[in-house]
Amino acid sequence: MTPSAIDLNDLQEKFRIQPDSPPAESKQVVLLDLLDLQTCRSFLRDVQSDLQASSVKVAASVFYKRLLPLIAGGLYCVSHHSCALDLAPGNITLFAQDTWQKPVFFLKRIEQQRLWLDRDAWRENVLRQLFIETVQPVISVLAGASGLQRNVLWAHTAYIVHHYYSLWSGKAVQPDLRQQSERDFQRLLNAPPALFGEQSGNPLNIPFANVPHPVEANEMIRLRKQCCLAYRLSGGNCCYTCPRLNETQRKEQLLRKLKG
Repeated sequence: MTPSAIDLNDLQEKFRIQPDSPPAESKQVVLLDLLDLQTCRSFLRDVQSDLQASSVKVAASVFYKRLLPLIAGGLYCVSHHSCALDLAPGNITLFAQDTWQKPVFFLKRIEQQRLWLDRDAWRENVLRQLFIETVQPVISVLAGASGLQRNVLWAHTAYIVHHYYSLWSGKAVQPDLRQQSERDFQRLLNAPPALFGEQSGNPLNIPFANVPHPVEANEMIRLRKQCCLAYRLSGGNCCYTCPRLNETQRKEQLLRKLKG
């Protein structure tokens, strides 16, 4: 497909990625600074307080889950527009108005890397930059600062990748875009571990169980591989996709969510 312009309003609405500078009074941190272990430990203590998490492990898991729209937005640009945002850690500032409940992502440089003539080679370069320069280092430092297992954070990543590519390959999507998304998804699933900065095993190619939707007929729910520990926040609950829930609990949680 021919590269198309990215709607910045679309990025902001869907993925909380925005080109406007954060308000001066907001909480802010450059993602690159968080790659320092001591800075990350201090930051996670702040997150733990904001989220009222029972431990720093819980804070790391839930906070990383709330970073995932940034990754999804980057992949959206690749698969929908054949353009790549600059998601290097030094280009990303996280900010929030009062607490770190829902961080927003400010990109200092919004320039987009355009498609090369060889799309496969271009995509390989973009994915390598995204995962080796940003995703893998963030996972490593959060795990090191909190004691949380790296595979938990990779499982959160895999879930969001499977979730979004399933949407982007849906029947409502135009055929050429659906085919391109499917090809990109298959590359992610079949890429060698080195593409993600890992030594063994593709961290995105993991199986997910699917169970019947308790409310909508003929629909399925993809269950997470790892619990995100949100139930260990003050007043928190398991997500309805949590593997900890039984069928009755899942229905109750989903109905609670639908009621708002």
